[in-house]
Amino acid sequence: MSKLALEEQIQEAVTAEVFDYLKPYLQRMVREYILLDRNQAFESLSVSRAFFDKNIKNKPQVKLAERKFPESDKVFYEPTELKKAILSLTKF
Repeated sequence: MSKLALEEQIQEAVTAEVFDYLKPYLQRMVREYILLDRNQAFESLSVSRAFFDKNIKNKPQVKLAERKFPESDKVFYEPTELKKAILSLTKF
């Protein structure tokens, strides 16, 4: 094996290891700090699209967590506000 091939193999291994190490942190950052669209919202809640649309999406608490860009009908949700809304709807 040549020196260049060995360096490339080591670089690939290091890159894969760093990605595996950082993946949970990156996923947490995305969940907490980036807006969710409707698909991500119902997936993050582990409910079906139909259940989300019928039982969650139109509740006033959830409507407060909605965000829309100007000139767009697409709805996004701020994750921490959506979490608070869902917690206010659930019974323990």
